[in-house]
Amino acid sequence: MTATTNQNTSLELANALLMKAREASIPVSAATLQQLVYLASGWNLAINGRPLILDQPEAWPTGAIYRRLFQALQRHGDRPVPDLVQFGDDLPIERQETGVPAIGYFTHQEYAVIDKTWTTYGSYDSDDLTRQTRGPGTPYAQFFEPGRSILMPVEAVRAYFVTLAKAGRDRGAPVA
Repeated sequence: MTATTNQNTSLELANALLMKAREASIPVSAATLQQLVYLASGWNLAINGRPLILDQPEAWPTGAIYRRLFQALQRHGDRPVPDLVQFGDDLPIERQETGVPAIGYFTHQEYAVIDKTWTTYGSYDSDDLTRQTRGPGTPYAQFFEPGRSILMPVEAVRAYFVTLAKAGRDRGAPVA
């Protein structure tokens, strides 16, 4: 597997998905956004063979979580995320309005995965997405330990999504 060729983080990917949500006029909560970022990251590993972002998901009691994104979005609680994430929102200091949204660069192939992730999962709520990403056989189920946050290895996430992609092809389902 090749290393990521960019310096995007979960913040930039979250904003790419938030822009899709805005275009569709669909409110997205922080919990939903976490799962969408995980799904886009996983599908990109399977389809393009490289990480989409630098961040690695952790298995938390609430699901697959990106710590940096959690820190940036925690002030929203269960409410929809109203604005794009700004650089610095993830820092453990009092939030200063920077006015600079975290906008990343994604290749055409990566953006195709982001777009397909949104069109496939964008209408799901966080409970539905969490059930899908925490079920038996998932990397979450493999690595979750109560009371701990455990990094889910990139290779385990990739292998799981490759298995899903192969199963989709076997059923004639579109993958990307």
